[in-house]
Amino acid sequence: MRTGYLRPVLLLLLAACATAGVTSLVRRDGGPDALVVVVEKVRNADGDILVSVFENASGFPNDPEKALHTARVSAVTPSTTVEIEGVAAGRVAVAVLHDENGNGSMETDWLGRPTEGWAVSNDARGRFGPPSYDDAIVELSGGRATIHVNMSY
Repeated sequence: MRTGYLRPVLLLLLAACATAGVTSLVRRDGGPDALVVVVEKVRNADGDILVSVFENASGFPNDPEKALHTARVSAVTPSTTVEIEGVAAGRVAVAVLHDENGNGSMETDWLGRPTEGWAVSNDARGRFGPPSYDDAIVELSGGRATIHVNMSY
């Protein structure tokens, strides 16, 4: 069976994802649906790393009560890995908080700027506010997918 035609097709699909601003994460094994979030550049082991997975823009990135899935693990330096079972195929965006003081919410200064670490999928950045859901979307194709995010302090 000839498979030479697959390479151009895959390149076209990757180009389509790149132009749409969506990162596509493919199935790595036949295991259960899961999202593994590797949080890089964690500055200390104080408190917890909180991860929220959103299926739409409602509440993203600041309201974990509107998230599809949430997880909390103890912070580990220089990176913390969080595995969330049951994250099915589809488009999601991930928000991460380094809750250094353990109060469950983002601390800010008097101007409203975060004083605790944060990250979102695709390392998206906002202009004069939080990143948009559309800039943070990743496409999960099912199975076990891994993303990496870098903390900002």
